[in-house]
Amino acid sequence: VDRGAWVAAVLKPMAAAKLVSVSSGTELAIRRKQRLSLGRAPECPRAGRFDHPSISSHHCWLTLTAGLAVEIIDTSTNGTFVNGKRLQRDQRVLLNDGDLVRLGATVPGACFRVQVGKRRVQSPRPKSASPSLQKSMNPWGLIRDVVLE
Repeated sequence: VDRGAWVAAVLKPMAAAKLVSVSSGTELAIRRKQRLSLGRAPECPRAGRFDHPSISSHHCWLTLTAGLAVEIIDTSTNGTFVNGKRLQRDQRVLLNDGDLVRLGATVPGACFRVQVGKRRVQSPRPKSASPSLQKSMNPWGLIRDVVLE
């Protein structure tokens, strides 16, 4: 049994929420204790960085609250839109699963779908266990699959 690999898989930080690019399908994870900026600045993640004059350096910020809700704050000049509605500058809004976030009016690729909610965490199956045991238990005899809400 490779318990080291199992522990690494279980302890790997996982996003409780993410943005998915509508045009490319690229995913941006939103993790706890992290402020994610989308915009032109070099420190913005690659999938959330846009070289377009209508995009501000830090166009908007996303955070994952303690209750695992996604909050967006507009800090742009040309607007951040949620489901087609423009946010006011410095306005904070909680996002829901399926919401559409767009930066600027017509920037190609700057549109994301929000995914929040349930996620499934699976541990790898132990190599030495019998097939029937592999289906229901990890190396310590605990339930193998957990659904987090």
